[in-house]
Amino acid sequence: METLLTETDINLRLLQNWRSGREQNYNRFGIPNRYIQPPLEYKITKDNEEVSLILRDVIDRFNENRPPQIGLFLYGTSGTGKTTILSEIAKAAANLVEDSINNSRPAEMGWDDINNRPKRIEAIEPLKGRFQSYRDFLEDVRKSWENKTNSIKELVNENDFIFIDDIKLRKDSPRESLSNYAWDATNELIDRLDYEAEGSKLLYMTTNLTLEQLSETFGDWFIDRVGQLCMIKELNGASFR
Repeated sequence: METLLTETDINLRLLQNWRSGREQNYNRFGIPNRYIQPPLEYKITKDNEEVSLILRDVIDRFNENRPPQIGLFLYGTSGTGKTTILSEIAKAAANLVEDSINNSRPAEMGWDDINNRPKRIEAIEPLKGRFQSYRDFLEDVRKSWENKTNSIKELVNENDFIFIDDIKLRKDSPRESLSNYAWDATNELIDRLDYEAEGSKLLYMTTNLTLEQLSETFGDWFIDRVGQLCMIKELNGASFR
């Protein structure tokens, strides 16, 4: 198979993306423990070649301190590496967050040598990000709504990079299988990112559902709205599990 990306290349990228000593940072970011270490061997197949190229390019952009302008939404059958890819991108984002913390500074007064007068030096704010399973995202929403607060608003307002892994239903049926708040919560997240954040936040999501199931579950407009925030890519093929 001819490819622009070799397995040696992508495995080296993933090894370089993992930074020894930052495991606690990855945990605080929310990356699951089993995905903290780089994959033992990332395989390129005809089914994942396009997404693997995207993975390489996204990691490179984060490592060069120039995050992508658009997120990524992966859908497809289970066991094809969607969570692995999401976690690797999250590690690159977590690295950038940590670097930004080290380079942040509060606002302060300085001196304008040209005009010979005091001047305000603006603060450099650190970046923030969060990785959550869809289940944990919904649990946070449930608890916050019971307490008359809004965890979705906080998630969007407080983070530059948002990762939601494994949108799923309790059974293979449409909206009736959702909890009474999941539909509202999922749509509110997309609404806030689309209308309020206005492209200033990056969203990364995965699901085993088909586009048809997503549309049937969350509404016909859902895919179009997600497409404003993310590249939508299918990842199918044989399971690696």
